[in-house]
Amino acid sequence: MSRLSGRVLQVSRRPGFTLIELILAIAIASLVVTLVFSTYHTVTVTLQGQEDRRRGADKVADAVGQLERDLACTFAPKSDAACAFELQKGATPAAARLSFCTAVMPANETDLRWFELHRVVYGIGADAANSPVLFRADQPLAGPGAFAPPVTNTLAVGVESFRVSVYDGAAWNEEWSSAGSGCPRAARIELTTKYGSGSKNFQTEVLIPVGNPVTSRVIRAVQ
Repeated sequence: MSRLSGRVLQVSRRPGFTLIELILAIAIASLVVTLVFSTYHTVTVTLQGQEDRRRGADKVADAVGQLERDLACTFAPKSDAACAFELQKGATPAAARLSFCTAVMPANETDLRWFELHRVVYGIGADAANSPVLFRADQPLAGPGAFAPPVTNTLAVGVESFRVSVYDGAAWNEEWSSAGSGCPRAARIELTTKYGSGSKNFQTEVLIPVGNPVTSRVIRAVQ
């Protein structure tokens, strides 16, 4: 008959995580990930907003530059009603409507002899979201395009005011009709748009060459 050993067996305990510790670690990790993604989203939205505002300001500056170029190339013969220079206040004093004839160079063309005459209209309209926009309607006065509807492009969105006044050599006027008045000598443009939580204002003055008569001071000798 064998004898049993009197030694007591001991069960070793290895270090590990309890269920509560595991749940707590998962909760902390989830909180850290949430904070990281929240910070990333906030920074991304802020940077995107700044970029959108910068691009919006650039678009408004481009719109004013387009109007400046058109006015600098105004073509206004007194005998052609299609080339009449017209300025109206519009529905409100802050929503001017300007239409005139301008010389436009065809795409990829540099020879001034091939310029085309277009009638352009600038005014305030509304986009699909019913937001006020500055538009430019363009229609050639000759060729197939003269029989087609004008091509309308949106130049700036979120427009709060579009004011135009023209100079006749003595005073600035908010309305103008070239019938019997010829073409104004200069134009003053003021465009205000939404910019972030505020507004941004663009102002410029443009000399209209065709409205400034050039007189020669050369006196011919008479025999």
